[in-house]
Amino acid sequence: MLTMLSAFNKFADKTSFPTTFTYALASIRYLLHRISLPSSDINPEDTLVHVLWMFAHNVAFDELPDEQIAAFSDLMEYAVVHSSVFKPEREWTDAQMILVKLYSAMVGASSSQRPRHNYWPALRPLVEFLIIQYDTPPASLGYASYDDTYFLFFDGMCNILGFGLRHGVQTVYNVFLETQCLDVFRSHHLRPGLVRVINGYVAGLAAPHTLIDSQRHLDYLHEPENLFLACCILAINGWQDFRCLANGEILQTQLPGEICRGIRALARLRPSDPSWDQCRQKLRDLQDDREEFFVKQQKWEWDELEDLKPEDIKQAKDNIRLAVEELDRFFSDWKNTKLRFLMHPRESISIMWRFPSRIYQNFRYPQRREGDEENVSS
Repeated sequence: MLTMLSAFNKFADKTSFPTTFTYALASIRYLLHRISLPSSDINPEDTLVHVLWMFAHNVAFDELPDEQIAAFSDLMEYAVVHSSVFKPEREWTDAQMILVKLYSAMVGASSSQRPRHNYWPALRPLVEFLIIQYDTPPASLGYASYDDTYFLFFDGMCNILGFGLRHGVQTVYNVFLETQCLDVFRSHHLRPGLVRVINGYVAGLAAPHTLIDSQRHLDYLHEPENLFLACCILAINGWQDFRCLANGEILQTQLPGEICRGIRALARLRPSDPSWDQCRQKLRDLQDDREEFFVKQQKWEWDELEDLKPEDIKQAKDNIRLAVEELDRFFSDWKNTKLRFLMHPRESISIMWRFPSRIYQNFRYPQRREGDEENVSS
């Protein structure tokens, strides 16, 4: 067996790698190769799922040296581009799910830390596969449920995209724009994971990343249909998102306060954009919509997607109303601030500089400051 695997061991000369790590990679590569061959007396995909599951349980990616991350990145590219695992099927498979989870762990999306490397292998073909499989249901949860019963395969890719966008990863931004992700989202029903994508996109564009063509992405986001879509995702889709506590209780994760913060952060990016007037009007109209928009939406119910029930539509409309009110408050404050500055520009500039000027004087003339304090005390 070891002799057979040695042909697939690309890192046998890496003496710094643990033997178990190199043979695990070789085993996965061998099984990926076997899957593309004609059927035999064993099912290589079942074996692959088992090996991937064991690998996921025994490898801590946040502790791996960059050299080993690069080795796994090479394997991931082989799995996505050259093997037959990521081919469109009638349902997501366990092997696809665990590979997406491993990709997420490799780039750091499974933790709250910032990316510590720039290995994002085969991201574009992976996103293109996701687009093809957008409406495809998951298979029955087998090994796929190894750490999150409620994990949806599509949402795993949303975690990866949202993480990369939030932290200004140029590869993710390029793929997001090249594949026109917002246009894809708009042509399908909304999914819970899209909230993390939009929040990550907004946070990333608000941060001073020098490697990103922010202007181009802001233009894309503020296209009228895309801006309306982003608001809808932040407002009505959060109610679908949930997490399971240790005691089995399921909590809604997108609370009203989070909806308001997400909407306000989006508005801050470019409040003067003319698309906002149209977007806000469409959101108001959506509160009275009875069929056109909501009939296209579906909600994940345990093991399948279902059409929205009347109570679901009511909750979505309540969230839209909340978003509209938040936008009204934001733009009212923004216009008042802008109006005050236009009416009294000198006074505004004077106020803006008065405080830092006072601090400078205190540091520049400490004796004068002490004298002022003595005069006050006397």
